[in-house]
Amino acid sequence: MLADIGWQPDEDRAEFELTIPPHDLAETLKRLHDEAERLLNESPDERQSHAEDEATNERIYSGLSACSALLVAIDERGGDLA
Repeated sequence: MLADIGWQPDEDRAEFELTIPPHDLAETLKRLHDEAERLLNESPDERQSHAEDEATNERIYSGLSACSALLVAIDERGGDLA
């Protein structure tokens, strides 16, 4: 998926041009957002089986926040990220 949006694992840039169409990006972000919410709403025992340490939860919260911010930006631009 990261390659689909124009990002490579060894990127050292803070910004890069997105190559995925805005609608597809929005759908992907919604899916990731929903998954992060689901993980965060699990019981502690369920969460323990998915996350062994607090760093994982921090990444999930960061991802949830990033997805939310990008979805708002997409919506405010009428689906256009240019």
